[in-house]
Amino acid sequence: MASVLEARWQRIMAQREDHPVGIGTIAGIAIVLAALYFLQEVLLPFALALLLSFLLTPVVMWLERGRIRRIPAVALTATLALAVFAGLLWLMGTQFTALLADLTENRQQYKENLVERAKSLRGMVSGGESRKLAETLQEIPEEIAEDDGPIRPEENEEEQEEEGETKKDALSEEGQAEEEAVADDDVSDEDALTDLATEGGDKATAERTMQDVLDRFLSGEEPVAVRVVETESTPPPQSMLRDWLGPILAPLGTAAIVVVFVIFILIQREDMRDRLIRLAGTRRVYLTTQAIDDAGARISRYLLMQLIINATYGLAVAVGLFLIGVPNALVWGLLATVFRFIPYVGPWVAASLPILLSLVVFDGWIRPLEVIGLFIVLELFSNNVMEPWLYGSSTGVSTVGIIVSATFWTWLWGPIGLVLSMPLTVCLVVLGRHVPQLGFLNVLLSDEPALDLDVRFYQRLLAFDDYEANNLVGTFLQTGTLDELYEDMLIPALSMSERDRNAGYLTDHQRRFIHRMVRGTVREMGQQFDASSAVEAVPPGAAEEAAADREPPARKALRVVCVPAEDVADRIAGMMAAQLLAARGDVAEALPIRAGAHDAGEVIARKQPHYVIISALAPGGAIPAAEGCKRLRRRLPNARVIIGLWNATGPAQKTRERLTRAGAELVTTSLAEAVRHLEEVAREADEKAAAGV
Repeated sequence: MASVLEARWQRIMAQREDHPVGIGTIAGIAIVLAALYFLQEVLLPFALALLLSFLLTPVVMWLERGRIRRIPAVALTATLALAVFAGLLWLMGTQFTALLADLTENRQQYKENLVERAKSLRGMVSGGESRKLAETLQEIPEEIAEDDGPIRPEENEEEQEEEGETKKDALSEEGQAEEEAVADDDVSDEDALTDLATEGGDKATAERTMQDVLDRFLSGEEPVAVRVVETESTPPPQSMLRDWLGPILAPLGTAAIVVVFVIFILIQREDMRDRLIRLAGTRRVYLTTQAIDDAGARISRYLLMQLIINATYGLAVAVGLFLIGVPNALVWGLLATVFRFIPYVGPWVAASLPILLSLVVFDGWIRPLEVIGLFIVLELFSNNVMEPWLYGSSTGVSTVGIIVSATFWTWLWGPIGLVLSMPLTVCLVVLGRHVPQLGFLNVLLSDEPALDLDVRFYQRLLAFDDYEANNLVGTFLQTGTLDELYEDMLIPALSMSERDRNAGYLTDHQRRFIHRMVRGTVREMGQQFDASSAVEAVPPGAAEEAAADREPPARKALRVVCVPAEDVADRIAGMMAAQLLAARGDVAEALPIRAGAHDAGEVIARKQPHYVIISALAPGGAIPAAEGCKRLRRRLPNARVIIGLWNATGPAQKTRERLTRAGAELVTTSLAEAVRHLEEVAREADEKAAAGV
């Protein structure tokens, strides 16, 4: 997770250089967030309606293709949806009623099951070492009491008698008279309290209250102020209506608003689309149309696939619970279908209810464990088989994006925001993909790779992580060829190292490590894969069989020498070119001598090559390559030279002209183009030889 977040942050920083986020963009985002928070009562019904319209639009379009007009098609679709929803509510209501009746009828039996289960749990907790621990904890207070010394009962009785005599002496005759008067008054108070207890209270409570008042008075404490509050016996009718109908009318009102919005969106969907395009600007019709179509297709497919997955999941839950014997298995299947629309939390909330019911209904632990196992197996199957199979790349949201979006929308809009988090996040990803200023949303939330493979490989080399770098090479070769590995991964990494070295960012230690790793990879590929079929990347152990089955080359073999223009990185790229040429039947060799060295001409002349490839990495490789080519042509006037300016992003025409004037027959930027050119030259030579020219 840390490496993924690091890679996405690096990509966001890279995009800021191309599309900087201005103060206006930041202010706009802040205004939108404030509007989403403070206007949620208005926006939530509209968001729910928009979500349902994405789900119902395919049905309306299907009816319209059947020659049904727009308004009847919308009315039929809305009626069908409401009927399905009402039927599900009625079914769940009847199932819940039956469940409550069963719990009431068998209340005593279920109570005994819970008691027995609690006893078994207590027995497991109190057995063995737990029992010894409990006994030890009980002995601690006893030992403390023994240290303080025992308290004899005789001493307690004597102290109580002395305190009683002291209190009696302290009472004067006037106090005794007042006490008798109070006692007379208390008789009437007792009767009053008894009457109160008889009317609506507890007589024992009233007596305790009276005794507390008397004790406070005798002890001289301040009396407690008592305030009598008159309450109405019956609340007013408007209060009753507000308390009873308020919680019911609020959801019904929201539901009615959602239904109206859904019908309006389904009827006026083209008009709303055109108005959105007008708001975005007619100069951006192409981008706006792409964004709308992309978002609509992704959300509609996601909702459809999620409905299929959740319905299948709920059906499996209902069948499994029915086979286990859990009462009202159908209602638990419906709840599982509904709750699974809530990411992460929903499935386990739906699972907790039948698990608790199984603990109440069944004896022993076998069937509750079967219920738990059923939910675990279904969840694993749904997450690892059904969702990857049906979703595919339909949503375009990564796992990190799902977690971030679920947290954000739950914080912003509560539980409904959690339900809407996935569709809303899909819209944000589409915006980030088509609006450059919001590109960070696409980087942060989408399922696209955070970094290109060559950048990731180079970044691991910078971090001296040879283990993950080798894993990236192995992963690439599972689907790619050796040509693509060199062209798309290793040469770009070397080019980035040259760029950072020229800028002064790369240390000597990093540069040597990168060169050693890439050179080792190239040598390993030459040993691991058969040179006669490097394009197909023959695995280890099959090299001998491939060599035995190899047919004679269909063209004349060329002698090719690859020399670096300047440094070690250029030489490693030349090794790749020589290895790929040898894979096609040529006699190719990479020499460690620089093209511009004073003795390069003599060394190359002894090889008698048909072609000399000067290997140079962009950026900065054009100048030493041109100088090396001039020196070689002075020493070897008949030499045919190819300059490989690897990984250059389309060198300027002036650069090509300068290299051509230096004596290059071909200026190329890719290994594949150099190999194709030599194949054509060899084929033309064969054709001329066959024609006797």
